[in-house]
Amino acid sequence: MVTHRRRQPLRWLSTFATLVALSACGSPQAATGPRPVTADEANRLAIMRFVGYQAGGQHFHTELATGQGLLVVDGDLDYRQRVGYAKVSGSGSSFTLQWNTTTLLAWPSLEPGASPPPELPAAVPTNRRLAATSSSIDATLTLLLQFGQDRPDNAQLIAQNGSRWLRSANLGSNQVDVLQGPRSTVKGTTRDSTLDYWVDSRGHLQRVDAALGGGAPTTILFAGAYRPFTVSPHLKAPTRDNPGTGS
Repeated sequence: MVTHRRRQPLRWLSTFATLVALSACGSPQAATGPRPVTADEANRLAIMRFVGYQAGGQHFHTELATGQGLLVVDGDLDYRQRVGYAKVSGSGSSFTLQWNTTTLLAWPSLEPGASPPPELPAAVPTNRRLAATSSSIDATLTLLLQFGQDRPDNAQLIAQNGSRWLRSANLGSNQVDVLQGPRSTVKGTTRDSTLDYWVDSRGHLQRVDAALGGGAPTTILFAGAYRPFTVSPHLKAPTRDNPGTGS
């Protein structure tokens, strides 16, 4: 058993290195889409969550259309601890949020700026379970934690399950491919969702266009390295779940 545990991470890293090498080689693309993904594109979808996990996390920004108006959410994701930390602003008020796969904490925020404060608020937060089936923001927060995982996905299953190349695009100075993943049910929701991933040649996820359960389209932008943060002692330990692109 000891020998197996030592070899398993090496096997994942070997798989990761192989997929990166394949991704770097590139592959011919049709001038127009959509079309089924090539082996290279499926490999990039397979490694993108592991790439995020290896980086530790990501900074993100998104805007959500809700019945109460537009909500702006800006923050950081720690994939190793499976915790998010963000500020949500809109409708004349703002809150600092921290969450894991099961629980959401919220503090009223009086600080200026779009990002959460460097230090956790000292007050006791509101504490409740995430309700992804009934809340668009909870569904988005749940989805955000699913963009990092500790091993690559299965590239063959991704290709077999309906992933498609939609187009090439430029995002700032980065050239990316927009790849539609298989239709799937996001953890905590009940209806199929469509996710379009903007992925560069090395498997780095730059943007996601999400239609969660048939709701209004949401764009999530990823802006490089995350800013490490303290996890609140009020946050309950998450349950183990590890959904992937190919599932």
